[in-house]
Amino acid sequence: AAANAAGQVTGRLARKLTPVYDNLTNLCSHFHAVLDYPDEDIDPFREETIRTALEEGLAAMDLGHLLPSVFPEGYHFTSAQVHQLTAWRDLSVHYENDAGDLLRFSCSRYSEDTVFSTVVEKDEEEVEILTYSGTTCYFLSNGPYESVTWMEDELTECRISGHVTREELKAMVESMHT
Repeated sequence: AAANAAGQVTGRLARKLTPVYDNLTNLCSHFHAVLDYPDEDIDPFREETIRTALEEGLAAMDLGHLLPSVFPEGYHFTSAQVHQLTAWRDLSVHYENDAGDLLRFSCSRYSEDTVFSTVVEKDEEEVEILTYSGTTCYFLSNGPYESVTWMEDELTECRISGHVTREELKAMVESMHT
């Protein structure tokens, strides 16, 4: 805890996350420029650019292995956010398909002295519990939405949720834990 406090005072984490935040901001700006000005001579927006930025964001949070390599067909990147709060840091990545359906991937890393509790809305469907490479994952439904949540370690909570099938979620999780 003392080392964590000293790091906060000296700005160690801010120096680490500022380039990530700037990179994701630039990524979103480029994405919107391509959409808003299709007739301009702007480099096309490429999937590998998104993946690189997200990999760098997760790596800065020491979670580089957590980006799914499998995504449901038709979904495209819409935004990513990095938040740094006193008790945790959070990376959220949003995808959307042509029908306007959303998919959200998030990873929250809590500080060692934080007591946290998460509530996930669900319907009356039973929770399905599966284990991938030693990680217990909880699959649940909430109306037309499916979610999976898991603790990557004692301080890192991950979740994927959206208007996708449970099988698509399972494929995404499996792609991260194999």
